[in-house]
Amino acid sequence: NNKIDDQSYGLMHWHYDKKLAKGPREKETGKKKKQKFQVLHLGVLTGKNSFPIAYDLFEETPDAQVLIQTLEKYERRFMIAVPFIIAPSGLLSKVTMEALVEKEIPFISGVRLKRENEKTRKEIEQLAIIEGQVAKFKKQDKTKLLVHYSMIQAKKDSTAREKKLKRLEKRLDEGLVSMHSINRRGFNRYLKLEKDNTVSIDYKKIASERKWDGLTAYVTNTQFPSARISGIGPELKQMWETFRIERSDLKIKPGYQKVKERIEAMNNVSFVSYALLKELERILHKRAPEI
Repeated sequence: NNKIDDQSYGLMHWHYDKKLAKGPREKETGKKKKQKFQVLHLGVLTGKNSFPIAYDLFEETPDAQVLIQTLEKYERRFMIAVPFIIAPSGLLSKVTMEALVEKEIPFISGVRLKRENEKTRKEIEQLAIIEGQVAKFKKQDKTKLLVHYSMIQAKKDSTAREKKLKRLEKRLDEGLVSMHSINRRGFNRYLKLEKDNTVSIDYKKIASERKWDGLTAYVTNTQFPSARISGIGPELKQMWETFRIERSDLKIKPGYQKVKERIEAMNNVSFVSYALLKELERILHKRAPEI
C-alpha cells in the first residue's frame, strides 16, 4: 500500500583499521600487534515485523550529527516520521543520547544496570518484580530507565555463571591462577587475595550477583509500550546474527575487519539475505499461520 508502518532504526557496530593499506599485511608482534580500530556504525531501517527497508554505514561522531542526518534523509526519502532508534547497550554514548533528546528523536537503548548510580541500584535490588513486568525510573536527563524481568533470561544467567565458576575452580585446583590473575576481566573479578598471599574465589561476591539474574534494562526518552520491551532483545539479536551470517552456508564470520570495503561488501550480502529471510517468514506465516 506504499506505506511504511512501525518503522524503527536498529543500530549495531563494526571495528576496522582506518589507516591500514590495502596491500598484504605485515606480520606484527608485541605492541604493534594491537591495532587502534575505528568504530563504524551499521544502521538498519525496518518496517512492520522487522522487515528491512534500507541500511547505512557511517563512522561514529561525538556529536551524533551523522546519525541525525541519516535519519532526516530517511524521513525525506520515504516520507515517514523520524524512525525509532533501537540500540544495544554500550553503543549510544551519553553525548549521543543528549543530542537525541535535544532533537526530540525517539530512542531506546540497552544499559548496564551495574553502571547506574548507587541510589538506583539499591531501588532495583528492592524490587519485587515478576515475569513480564516492567519497572520505570525517571532520570535527570529527561529519560526513563525501564527494567524488565524474564525467568528464561534468569535461568540463562544462572547457568552461564555456574559454568564459568566450575571452569575457574578447575583452574584454581590445577594451580593455573596466581595473584597476577586478579583483575576485572571476565570471571577473574571474583578472585581475591588472602592474608597468606594465596588466591581464592570470593563466593560472597558471586552470590551477590544472583540478584541481577533475569533483569534487562533500557533507557528511553519517550513513552515506549511496556508490552514490547520483552521483544527488543530477540529483535536485535536476530538482526545482529543475520548480519554476521554466522550460521549460514556463506561461512562468513566477520569480527574486527581490517579494511572498510570488506565490511561494506559483507553487509550488502547480509542485507539481501536478511530481506530474503523476512520475506520467506512472511510467506510461510501467510500460508500456515501456526508455523
